[in-house]
Amino acid sequence: MASVLLIERWAWWRPLGVSLILALASAPAFPLLWRAANSAGLADSLTAAFRSSLVNSIQVAVLAGTASLVAGLTLGVLAGIYSFRFRTLMLALQAMPLLLPSHLLAIGWSSAGIRFGFSELLPGVPGCVLVFSSIGVPLVLLTTLASCGSLSESQIEAARLSGGER
Repeated sequence: MASVLLIERWAWWRPLGVSLILALASAPAFPLLWRAANSAGLADSLTAAFRSSLVNSIQVAVLAGTASLVAGLTLGVLAGIYSFRFRTLMLALQAMPLLLPSHLLAIGWSSAGIRFGFSELLPGVPGCVLVFSSIGVPLVLLTTLASCGSLSESQIEAARLSGGER
């Protein structure tokens, strides 16, 4: 019988397969890059506005991912290991943003900021981080909760004791 660890061994075809999948995923951008490179040169097409937009996008992605990981992992471990009051209500409320289309949260944040006058409170990148984190936190939380569901009672007790709980 084959071992389950057979999948974990290094194989020569894995980097090739990953490269092929990434190439197929980015294939729609190849004609655009080719046209941009041939029309005015690649360096000329990267204007200051494009560079600024790219930097803003990277900032939003890194900050929203970090905030989602920190908050979602913490809440997911707490919900998975501990049983506390209103736990099910918290989990239900955390799942609500996942049921909405993602653009509705951005439209709602923008409209609420205009209506109630707090649009200057979190403009630009912080507002985008807030909106993207409101989707990212539930994803990390529910994933962590699912992985904590497979823990045995002795593993949960060991985790509680290692944290200093009596």
